[in-house]
Amino acid sequence: MHAWVATGRVVTLAAVGLVLWAGPAAADAAEPGDFSSAVTSVEPDPGGFAIETAGGDSFLALTVDEGTEVTVLGYEGEAYLRFSADGTVEQNLNSPATYINDDRYGANDLAPSRLQGVDVTTLEPDWEEVATDGRFAWHDHRTHEMRPDSPVARGESYAWSAPVVLEVDGTTVEVNGEITFADDVSPLPWLALALVVGAAPTLAARAAPPGAAPHRGAAPGAGPLAHHHRAGRRHRQLCGPGARGHGGRGHRPRGREPRPSGR
Repeated sequence: MHAWVATGRVVTLAAVGLVLWAGPAAADAAEPGDFSSAVTSVEPDPGGFAIETAGGDSFLALTVDEGTEVTVLGYEGEAYLRFSADGTVEQNLNSPATYINDDRYGANDLAPSRLQGVDVTTLEPDWEEVATDGRFAWHDHRTHEMRPDSPVARGESYAWSAPVVLEVDGTTVEVNGEITFADDVSPLPWLALALVVGAAPTLAARAAPPGAAPHRGAAPGAGPLAHHHRAGRRHRQLCGPGARGHGGRGHRPRGREPRPSGR
């Protein structure tokens, strides 16, 4: 069941969850749309991470278990994101994807001129920390529709434009998925999300102890963090067996237990 036809309880939990993810989602929030995106396969399946779509077709969200190292490759095969075994997440400032993914419909000219017309796979990565809890969500243009008009009729689905490639503890993994042109889209879960996002700064300020440092998981200059809750045990507790969260579906490779909450 998609989030836009889920119960009010699930919609509320989805909206609350979406606020907590670090990533470009904070600066470019999800909104009602005609498309949904879903992970359909992870090949091979080494375990140690969960990957899902979030916000309909807006974001790709990755959670990596403690002790596992994952690198997400960008559009040109370069290192884009690095998830270290201790939970540190970094983005590569020498990856065009770092800049292109700031906007849902980003083009290559968003990247700095020093990255234009060069083989970025030959550049030494310049890592910048973006999160510390092994979780990150981002716009990935391989996983959502980039054209102004749908290539299919309503209710039909088609494959992502390309797989998202991960390096998981040295193993190359391809994540594939599909996009669906929805029959209809309800704005109700997105209204709930807007209310939660609007209240997040106040709630965070009340919850933080005096003199507490700002959350380092946010992208530079970002407001409230966007979130897609973790797959596996916690996902089932929030949404029930087989639920797909808030407008997205994902995959937890078998082979390892989910990382205990709290680092």
